[in-house]
Amino acid sequence: MDNFTFKIYVQTGVNVVDVGECDVDHISLITLVHAICEKLTGNSDVPTRDYHVWAQIPWSGDKYGVANDSQLLELFNMFEDRGLDKVVFELEDYCYIPTPPPEEPQVLDVEGGYEPLGWEVLIVEEGTGGEESIDGDDGITQDCLDGFEGYQSKSDDQYFTDSELEPDQVRIARAHGSVMIDGVTFMIKTLVDQHDCHRIYNNKEAKVKWISSKFEKLVKCNPSIDVKVIGDLLRENYKVSVDIHKLYRAKHRALKELAKEHANCFFGYLRRYAYVLNQTNPGAVVHICTQEPQQTFQRIFLSFEPQKVGFLEGCKPFIRVDGCHLKGPFGGVLLSAVSLDANSGLFPLAVCIREKETQDSWEWFFNNLKIFLNYPTNRNLTFMFDRQKGVIAALQIQFPFAHRRYCARHIYTNFKLIYKGDHYKKLFWRATKSSNIYDFNSSMEEIGIINPAAKKWLEEIDPQHWSRFAYDHVIRCDHVTNNMTEAFNSMLGTHKAASYLDLLEFIRRMVMRKFNERNEECLGWSSVLPPRVHAKILKHGRESRSLKMIVAGNMEYELLGESGGYAVKLKEYNCQCGSWQVSGIPCCHAMAAISHYCGRAAVKDKVAEFVHNSLTKSAYMQTYVGMIHPVPDQKRWPEVPACILIPGHTDHIKPPPRTVQPGRPKKQRKREPDKAPKVGRFGIVICKVCNKAGHNKRSCQRKTYNQAEFFSIRFPKPIEIAFSFLTKKYNLFELFTNSDILTPAFIPHEYFRFLNFIIPPLMLRFDVELDVASINVVDVACVSKMLVLGIKLA
Repeated sequence: MDNFTFKIYVQTGVNVVDVGECDVDHISLITLVHAICEKLTGNSDVPTRDYHVWAQIPWSGDKYGVANDSQLLELFNMFEDRGLDKVVFELEDYCYIPTPPPEEPQVLDVEGGYEPLGWEVLIVEEGTGGEESIDGDDGITQDCLDGFEGYQSKSDDQYFTDSELEPDQVRIARAHGSVMIDGVTFMIKTLVDQHDCHRIYNNKEAKVKWISSKFEKLVKCNPSIDVKVIGDLLRENYKVSVDIHKLYRAKHRALKELAKEHANCFFGYLRRYAYVLNQTNPGAVVHICTQEPQQTFQRIFLSFEPQKVGFLEGCKPFIRVDGCHLKGPFGGVLLSAVSLDANSGLFPLAVCIREKETQDSWEWFFNNLKIFLNYPTNRNLTFMFDRQKGVIAALQIQFPFAHRRYCARHIYTNFKLIYKGDHYKKLFWRATKSSNIYDFNSSMEEIGIINPAAKKWLEEIDPQHWSRFAYDHVIRCDHVTNNMTEAFNSMLGTHKAASYLDLLEFIRRMVMRKFNERNEECLGWSSVLPPRVHAKILKHGRESRSLKMIVAGNMEYELLGESGGYAVKLKEYNCQCGSWQVSGIPCCHAMAAISHYCGRAAVKDKVAEFVHNSLTKSAYMQTYVGMIHPVPDQKRWPEVPACILIPGHTDHIKPPPRTVQPGRPKKQRKREPDKAPKVGRFGIVICKVCNKAGHNKRSCQRKTYNQAEFFSIRFPKPIEIAFSFLTKKYNLFELFTNSDILTPAFIPHEYFRFLNFIIPPLMLRFDVELDVASINVVDVACVSKMLVLGIKLA
């Protein structure tokens, strides 16, 4: 069910209410109930009651009960199979009523007589002890109480009940028992199975240690999980509610265990991991850097031989580099180098984990990349990055012959801090995407007309770093942003919070799977061009229909269109617009010339001759000709032979020191000023008081007050009598709590006369100045609300 969105509705009585939209990857039963209850009641708190959830089945007229997440997923599967995206739910209150025993109480022969039992005798497999009474604390009963999580026995006066009887008359359910003489049989001796108590969710016996043990795996998989989600799951699965501070402590305890696992699982097996990779994948490069003398982890570089061969033989000579911060206990930065295949697909080349993103770390990364690739200095190569100073200096040292591109989006982010406005934005991106110098100069001249300082600011950056017309034409890549590396970082998802070993293994498995999938995928292509290249060819072919063509001869043409005339030379693979030379794919002008030269019937088969070789199916197959071999489970990794270790070193590496920043950790990344805030799953928050977006009723500046608050302020008796009389006579309560409808026609004349008496005392009481003669509707509303709540005018 990839990207299938469902519209959720809830039926209440005869009305059907729209709840919102959701997809299966971001919905569960508890969040569904929470969203429905919030829509129906307007209360954003987590519901404290239990509900039966039913879904209406439109093709049969029946109702489908949903009791857990698996049934909810099965329901969505049924709707998707039938192509339906609308699901109507119904909620029904669930009342817990204990069911009496179905059989008569059993009677057991016990020493000293017979005692009736309401439950069957419980049998446990092991236990010790004699005839001592147990109350839930002995180790013998621990196995029996596993089904009653968080339970500990209490005395009778510690239970809560709603009964109006005296404490000594209240019936409380109790069970006492002891181990029989065989040491393995547990006998219930006292049982009271009728009680006047109700279920208590606030259980103090749910300790931090117990909560942490139940959700430790969940927190380890998602360290940034909200504690409110843990609280909801605790209530749903174990019928227990605890204080939010206890949830924070339980999560912190689980994170501490996660940090210990990071230190033990990764750093203790790091050299073994490198050894296993070299044994299973010949040619793989794993460079580990430690700090002496204690062999503390500092950096690791990882890449495989098929990645090197695929880049050199089939990819464009174009590498994007970027870094992303890791969220695990030891932090760190993941540096990545990503290239593009013939189908413009993401091709990871190498990764590196190190402590910080500095010039020294980039130099170490580029040095290992240079040694690994052994790239010829006489071949063209281009790097794209986000214009970090450390990357510029490191590339100048390690790859001085390579061209450099800066991400245009990051340049514009700095540009718009000084020069704001949509006119600057349009002209900047037009200049960036200009494939010829004439269009570039035209855009720059328009920027200079608006503000010469803005043009000078951009001219300080060499156009070869940020404009298409100045790019190296050998690369055959017209990308102006560094979004591919950001896409690679987003593919890591929650693994950025996992241990270094789990992160590297996830990247290895992802690349291994992609190699196989793409190798099998290209075998089914019917065209000699990759799908994305073929799609661009078709798009340019459609655009060429509106052009007027003049044939010059010798495979040269002149194309006239709305943007002017351009000369096309098919022999030289050249068009004056510049797009063909930069991208390697014929532009719309070239497609018109190719269609005339080859003929409309044969253009489909011969157009591939005018596409650059790095953008063909054969280049794509060369990229994924190799394979990355699987690695055995961690338990089967052999120890590193002592003969290959550096003298004085062991196969164990110590973890780096943990650095904790002061203050509360930030949960959301810093967004750019012009970017809208991230909204919730069901849309933007709408205030129920003012019906405006962006805030809720708690933070609304315009409150709606009830009748009791309206008359709560006490003024002198004559004022109170006059104000109460006028309020009841003209129903001023509704008028002043809905001040949007205030007009002079709605204000009674008697009320203006009343203000002549009330304003002077108010001026003395609140130290304000208000001219009664020039009073208007807004002043009436302000003074009235000040009367109601005693608020000082701003």
